[in-house]
Amino acid sequence: MQKQQGAALIIVLVLLSVSLVIGMSGMNAALVDERLAGNYKLHTQANMNTESVGAAYLAFIQGRSDPSNLSTVNSEVFTECSDYHYDALFAQVGAHIGACQIYREETDEYDGVACHLRVTNNMCDLDNGHYIAAIGTVGHRDTKLAEGAPLFISFASSPPGPPDLPPPFLNPMEVCSDISLTGSATITGSIFSGGDVTFGGGSKPAEMLVAAGQVITPGDWWKNQHAAFYDSYKQNLGSDYMMPCDPLSVGTLWDNVDSAISSSKAPNVRIGGWPNVNAWIDPDGMWVWNQQENTSERLGNYFATQKLSGIQGFPEEHEFMVMQTGDLVQHNGELVVGGNRDYLLIVDGDLTLGAGGNRSLVIENGSTLTILSSGNVNLNSSLEMQDTPLLTNGRPTFSLYNANPGRDSDQKIDILNAADFTGNLYAPEAVVNVTGSSKIRGTLRAQALNMIGAATLTSQVDEDYIAPGNDEDSAAGSPASSLPESWILL
Repeated sequence: MQKQQGAALIIVLVLLSVSLVIGMSGMNAALVDERLAGNYKLHTQANMNTESVGAAYLAFIQGRSDPSNLSTVNSEVFTECSDYHYDALFAQVGAHIGACQIYREETDEYDGVACHLRVTNNMCDLDNGHYIAAIGTVGHRDTKLAEGAPLFISFASSPPGPPDLPPPFLNPMEVCSDISLTGSATITGSIFSGGDVTFGGGSKPAEMLVAAGQVITPGDWWKNQHAAFYDSYKQNLGSDYMMPCDPLSVGTLWDNVDSAISSSKAPNVRIGGWPNVNAWIDPDGMWVWNQQENTSERLGNYFATQKLSGIQGFPEEHEFMVMQTGDLVQHNGELVVGGNRDYLLIVDGDLTLGAGGNRSLVIENGSTLTILSSGNVNLNSSLEMQDTPLLTNGRPTFSLYNANPGRDSDQKIDILNAADFTGNLYAPEAVVNVTGSSKIRGTLRAQALNMIGAATLTSQVDEDYIAPGNDEDSAAGSPASSLPESWILL
């Protein structure tokens, strides 16, 4: 027998090694392809979710009977296009309630956020104008697997939504804790609640509801009767949409105004008792006509022109004609505001308007009135402001701030009987009670809200305002202006 050299074994081992390398390379290539395919699938699904989110928000806007409830995010919050991503857009939700909505599958398969965006800096090489901005993800936002490319839905003209003028008090109707509607109480527009929302038997559902707590109904029959609304509400429960309860810091505003006027305690004022029946406010102060003496008398303290900041809807360092009273009770006669000026009335105590006959408060064309009060407020049936415009010269015609400087007791604002309030009510520390057939039209922020009987609240900015660049036939919110011009997926 010849001596074996082992060449066959070496050759086999070499071939085996080569086969193993080729096999490993093939497996690695297959794994890479699988991962690439998985990533492609995730990003494709994320882009599809983005488009779904954009379509959902478009339907949300077009379905609003009063789209002026929406606020607007300005593109200036994004310095560069690279700053615009899901987390950045999601951060706008809390600051622009109504302008931004979160859309989430109950299975947590995807998250999405969409906002009404006004581009003013050619962000991402977009033409300046109005857009719906949307981004979707695969998976929950905290553990998202993929994020879609940004989507912008542009409009040929301003989409349904707010005019370029921002809402006087940020968003139309926000309550920091609970909301209760009983009887046939009705809210038209949107509800934003930091607590629970309770609907009574005959109360009607709002168009949109966002709440940190739960929706409490009188029974399944109510849910079935208003199924479309109730199903949409469930998507926005347990949310963290609410901003701080007092984003305007009304206590600081009170301190700043008090510091600016540097006054002593103002006298209490009563309007409507004989012989001082009718009163008026003009550039020289607040006056009442003494029918017995046949003379006019100035009421409260008068500070003439003061430059003040922090009054929402007015420029910084704006000139106001400033007056001050202690308790102010208007139980009869009229209080007429005129003279084509902007007035600030400081009520350092309780405020009562409309407790007697006549129209109570009349704000003439060209004038505005802002009241800053520190006590309880009572608005009664003689307050008839149904003809008062929400805006005058682009500024809030009537605004009522309620502060609680150093008081231990809870504040209370009662809008009673058939009072008709038109304007902006900002009372973050007060419980607001609306009873009887009273009506509120405008904006509201309160600590809690109770609506009883046939009370109604219509949250809006100004349905008569026409956005710049639109004529009367294409005002913001009309069907013609609600059609998208193009979809841009970056």
